[in-house]
Amino acid sequence: VTQGPWVVNLQDPLKSKFLEYCSDRERRRLLWHAEEKAASLLESRRELSTSVVLEEIREYRHSKAEVLGYETYLHLSLETKMVPNLQTLEHVLEEIRIKARLAQDSEVESLQSFVENKHPIQIWDVPYYSRLQKKELYGYDEAEWSNYFTLENVLSCLFNLTGKLFDIQFEEKDVEVWNKHVRYFNIIPLHCP
Repeated sequence: VTQGPWVVNLQDPLKSKFLEYCSDRERRRLLWHAEEKAASLLESRRELSTSVVLEEIREYRHSKAEVLGYETYLHLSLETKMVPNLQTLEHVLEEIRIKARLAQDSEVESLQSFVENKHPIQIWDVPYYSRLQKKELYGYDEAEWSNYFTLENVLSCLFNLTGKLFDIQFEEKDVEVWNKHVRYFNIIPLHCP
């Protein structure tokens, strides 16, 4: 659908689908920048700025850590993590960053070739051109694939697989639920010990 007027907010999945399907590059750029500044001090409208709330959370976490005898919230948080210290965490993240950057550069180069250098690829262009590139190179079209993944097909396969793995079956019950899209299933063990 190409004719509006449409209202696009910053909530997924609407935002992601807009970036993926909107052919208007300027509108993709505007949405990207709106999302980028929504949680920053750059946003002048108070209802869209969450920077004050984020600062309050940061202060609360710092005071919590101090009360519990930790230097910072990071030190408190690491107590329950598999990472022994900040240096190890930074080292692992740096290794991931280096490998991810190589893959990213390769992907951007591929997309740049795909658009035949009409303009430099920007971050708001990636979802749109990635979708078009997949369609051209691999014949991948999400709309066509979605026919194979209807809710009923997915639930049937999921219930069959988990039923075989755990020796259970699922029985749908008609009960009062909070939303018309919610469905209720009983899980029944097939062989009780």
